[in-house]
Amino acid sequence: MSQTQTTSPGASSAPGISTKRFAADRSHWLLASPLVAVLALFLILPIATIVVVSFWDYNEFNFFPAFVFENYRYLLTSQVTLDTYLKTL
Repeated sequence: MSQTQTTSPGASSAPGISTKRFAADRSHWLLASPLVAVLALFLILPIATIVVVSFWDYNEFNFFPAFVFENYRYLLTSQVTLDTYLKTL
């Protein structure tokens, strides 16, 4: 009399298959990490710096940290900016 084993489609028959799958999933992240580092360094960090500095105040010679909305008020109410937006649309 022979015995046959029935396994469900999702079950693994080889021991340790879950650790192999985990290592394969982790290798995808390791392969993508240089791209993520480059994007963070050259894209996200400069954009974050621009956003932070846009709230600073300035005088004739330098910028200094001060949380002000004056820069955005000037940008959004400037006639040159509004004309540029209209021409772009």
